[in-house]
Amino acid sequence: MIVGLVSLLASCATTKPSPETQLELEALQARFGISIVTQDVPSVLEAFNSPLRGSSPGSGPLNRYVSWLGEQLSSYPEEAFSCARIDQIVLSSNLRVVGERPRGDRSLSTSGDSRSAFPAASDRALVLDIDTRTNVRYQARVLHHEFFHLLDYSIQGSRSEDPEWAALNPRDFTYGSGGERTSRFIAYFPPLLEEPGFLTAYGTMSLAEDKAELFSLLKTEPELVHRRRANDPFVDAKTRLLISRLNEECPGFALRAMGHSEASPARGQR
Repeated sequence: MIVGLVSLLASCATTKPSPETQLELEALQARFGISIVTQDVPSVLEAFNSPLRGSSPGSGPLNRYVSWLGEQLSSYPEEAFSCARIDQIVLSSNLRVVGERPRGDRSLSTSGDSRSAFPAASDRALVLDIDTRTNVRYQARVLHHEFFHLLDYSIQGSRSEDPEWAALNPRDFTYGSGGERTSRFIAYFPPLLEEPGFLTAYGTMSLAEDKAELFSLLKTEPELVHRRRANDPFVDAKTRLLISRLNEECPGFALRAMGHSEASPARGQR
């Protein structure tokens, strides 16, 4: 009983960032035209349509994470978050998904599925867990992966249908059961080099995960993607299409985020 009460109070505690971190937060907010939530996180998530729970981060981890976040977003153009229809970033500890709930049901849950990030499209928010339970390399992949889910949904209007992209897959390929039904940690490292058209096993789970995996690797391991493109016409065609869409829908993103200028996308070899 006492332990539970202490945990509850800790999750609701408000911890202010250091003055230096506060300046970094203000700079990121001003640059991207978004708000970054670091306090009263349980209440903020409780008000979301997305079934999320989390705790307000402690000052030490928060200070370290914000500095790292600024580095990760340094290549994003100023319009990146407006293109993705993201109004806010929520920085949480102990982030978890507690399952679908009826609208209006605000009952608390102390359990749930832990997440490193969550693309809360209906809430126009990107929710990030600042806890370093995994390595920094993985955190970077997750950040860019989940951001792209929101950007892709903004551009395409659907996460499950994209005939133009699906046409670039090898003949007779069929996606798996979807990212939500698969371990989030499947084959993130090392990338799956031998599968034609795909960079990771996770990317084979669904069309949406395929696109998000390619984007995240273009941001974190571009040389690996460039090497694969030279020998894999499917990966090359997908990369051209992704960059072409970014150039069309969010001007400047492809050049700044990928370091490439691409011609119109080639079609995959069938």
